[in-house]
Amino acid sequence: MMISSKQIKDDLNEEQQQAVMTVDSPVLVLAGAGSGKTRVLTYRVAYLISQGISPFNILAVTFTNKAAGEMKSRIKEMIGKKADNIWIGTFHSICMRILRRDSGRIGYDSSFVIYDVKDKLTLVKQIMKYNNIDEKLYKPRDILYEIEKAKTANILPADYDMFRDTQINPFFRTAHSVYQEYQKELQEKNAMDFNDILINGLRILDENPDICDHYANKFEYIHIDEYQDTNEVQYRIIRLLGKKHKNICAVGDEDQAIYGWRGADIRNILNFEKDYPNAVIIKLEKNYRSTGMILRAASEMIKNNTTSKGKVLKSLKCEGEKIRCYHARDAFQEAIFIAEEIKKLREICGYEYSQMAIFYRVNWVSRVFETVFKQYGIPHKIVGGFRFYERKEIKEVLAYLRLAVNTQDDVSLLRIINVPRRAIGKTSLDKLSLASRNLGISIYEYIRDHSD
Repeated sequence: MMISSKQIKDDLNEEQQQAVMTVDSPVLVLAGAGSGKTRVLTYRVAYLISQGISPFNILAVTFTNKAAGEMKSRIKEMIGKKADNIWIGTFHSICMRILRRDSGRIGYDSSFVIYDVKDKLTLVKQIMKYNNIDEKLYKPRDILYEIEKAKTANILPADYDMFRDTQINPFFRTAHSVYQEYQKELQEKNAMDFNDILINGLRILDENPDICDHYANKFEYIHIDEYQDTNEVQYRIIRLLGKKHKNICAVGDEDQAIYGWRGADIRNILNFEKDYPNAVIIKLEKNYRSTGMILRAASEMIKNNTTSKGKVLKSLKCEGEKIRCYHARDAFQEAIFIAEEIKKLREICGYEYSQMAIFYRVNWVSRVFETVFKQYGIPHKIVGGFRFYERKEIKEVLAYLRLAVNTQDDVSLLRIINVPRRAIGKTSLDKLSLASRNLGISIYEYIRDHSD
């Protein structure tokens, strides 16, 4: 199965075709909302393979596992089993593959485990307790949040003094001391947190020229989706992986840069032409998703964006209805107004309930809607809730599995030591933790050696 030039011309508009078939230079695809960027990426990868490029030499990076799965599925429909040999995944999954192969270069065993939010918080609390840091004065969650902000900015403990003023601010001074101990404990437990996956992936590439050259030679063509959302670590990873061939295809939209709060740096997309002076810039401006009314409203808001590269989206759909704005007195008044509008749409216009959706900014609002909808007899379903791997019982099973392959993992042991209930109290656990720490061994090892 191969994709033909005729199929590309039949299926894509002119700008999309250019983005797909420009493969001899760096490319920045400025893709407005609803302009078919996922379609461009999948066709581009399929086109490269049709031109004789090996799937082994293609990398495609997305920001979510769902996006990666969809891309791989679409490419597989177009080219068959060859798609299995393409590296497609999130930055974290790509770095995990690199780390599982070469984590020994940075002092980790290849069976290292990944700590989730609860694991991280448990470890921070342990460190604060051992160091007599008052949790009422410095909340563990605040300390952990500060550590994560530093990691997102690629600030390691040794550089933290340049990131924050630890001399004057006691909170930053405390966070720094906990951060230093936190990283030491992670290494000793053969564990990483989510940010470490990227930081250590970069570290392996940066500190080991032979490994970096291996991947830089391997990946002849690199594709990055949502480039406006990349942070410094992700940016540097791409620069290292693409240093040999420089066939980088970055797809993004500077007008959709909304993740600055978690470290995304819009300068990465704005400075693409400086990083790659021979880059080709392609704008996807035909919108297949929204009505003309919606696009004009969005453009009115975005036109004040001083960093915009000047895309002008054109709707291929109808003009659409006017946007209505209702300012309610409070959340309940808002829910009542929406309930009455839903009833009108249902009874007068003939819409089904399944054709309607409500988006809200914060989760607590759902309770208000549930209360009002019950009064109005409106059937509804809350979409979201806990994901499979966030459920308590799943996390406990995973903790058992992590402990089975890594007996240094005190955090996982403490998670399941009373699952099922074994009547081991907090005092006993504190004594176990302190005794094992004084001997420089894991809690598991202490229990094993003192089981009699």
